[in-house]
Amino acid sequence: EIVQIMTLMPRWKMMLVRRFTRFRQLSDEEKQRQERRWEKANEAIEMQCEGVEPLLDSLGVYSIESTGILLAPLVFSFLMVMYEQTDVATKYGVEKNELRYYLVFVFFMIPWGLGFDVLLVNATELIHGWKIHDYLSYQHYRFANRTYRWMLNSLNVDESISESLQTMDLMCFSSQYYFLTSIFAIGMMLAMFAVQMFTRSQHNFLGDPATPVVVLSMCLVCEGTRRGMTYASIARIGHFEWPGLWATKQLEGTMDDTVAARLAVGVGNQAGLEQERLELQALNSDRFRTRFMERNRPWVLQHLVDLIPAEVIKSMSPDSIEQIRGIHADLNNFGKGLRRPGDRPDISSDTDDEENERERRRQWE
Repeated sequence: EIVQIMTLMPRWKMMLVRRFTRFRQLSDEEKQRQERRWEKANEAIEMQCEGVEPLLDSLGVYSIESTGILLAPLVFSFLMVMYEQTDVATKYGVEKNELRYYLVFVFFMIPWGLGFDVLLVNATELIHGWKIHDYLSYQHYRFANRTYRWMLNSLNVDESISESLQTMDLMCFSSQYYFLTSIFAIGMMLAMFAVQMFTRSQHNFLGDPATPVVVLSMCLVCEGTRRGMTYASIARIGHFEWPGLWATKQLEGTMDDTVAARLAVGVGNQAGLEQERLELQALNSDRFRTRFMERNRPWVLQHLVDLIPAEVIKSMSPDSIEQIRGIHADLNNFGKGLRRPGDRPDISSDTDDEENERERRRQWE
C-alpha cells in the first residue's frame, strides 16, 4: 500500500495544483506545458502499475524475505557464539543453553515458510494475472545464455523498466543475485551487532589507538580474500571437469537448437514439452514465417532502418550496401506479388494463386 501511495503521489500533487490554480488565467503556452506534464505523469504511473514493474517489485520483496528466512539460523548461531559480547539475549532473559531451542525452531520453520511462500506466490499470480512462472523461465534462459561470467558486467539493461529496477531485472533473480543479497544482509547484521556492542560497553572505537591497525588489517584481509576467491572461481580443474564458478555457456546455433536440446533431454513436464515441440514446429514452418512477415513487415522495416543508420551504411563496402538494399527491397515487395527483373514469366505470382484458390472455394461451395 505504501508503494502504491508513493506511485500515485505525483498525480495527486498535480491534481491539487490544477484544482487551486486558475486555469483560465494561464496563457496557451503554460496550458500546453501543464498538459504535457500531466500526460507524462500519467504515463509514468501507468508504466509502474501496468508494466513489469509491479511483478519485479513483488519478486524483489519475496526474494529478500526468503533470504532472511535462510539466514535466520546464522543469526542465532552468532548470538550463541558471541553470547557475552553481544549481550542481546541476556536483555530478553534468554539463557545461553536456551538459544538452542530458538535455533532448532528457525531451522524447522524454513521448509514451512518456503511452502507458504509458494502458495502466496500462486495466489498473487491468480489475483493480479501475472505470468510469474513464464517470467522466471525467461530470466533463467537469459542467465544461462549470458555473455559475461558476472552478470553485472553486462551493460544491456532493459530501458523500458524504471531505473530503480533495471539492475534487479539484469541479475535475473539468479544465484548471483542471491549471493549479493546474502552478502549485504550479513554485512548489515554484523554492523548492527557491532554498534550494539560498542554502545553497551561504552567503548569509543574512534579513540582507540589500535583502530587504524585493525581497519588496515581487515582491509588487507578482505582484499586478499577477494583476490583469492576470484582466482578460485575462474580456475579450471581439468581432472574434475570444473569449468569455474558461474561459467558461461558457449552458444553454437540458434534458439531452435536450444529448444531441440531441451526436447531431447526431456526437461520439464509433458505439457511444457508438448508446447515447446509445437513452437519449434511452428518456427520451422514456412507458412508460419510467411504469415509472420506479412503481419510484422512494417515493424521489421522500421527497426531495420534503426539498426543500420545512414552513417553506418556510408562506411560499408559497395557489396554490403547492395545486399542491404536487396533485403530492404525484398521486405518492401514481400507478399505483394510484384514482378521484379529476372522473374520467370511462366510462373504466376502469389496473388494470382490466392485469387484462384478463393475462386475454386466459391465454386465448390
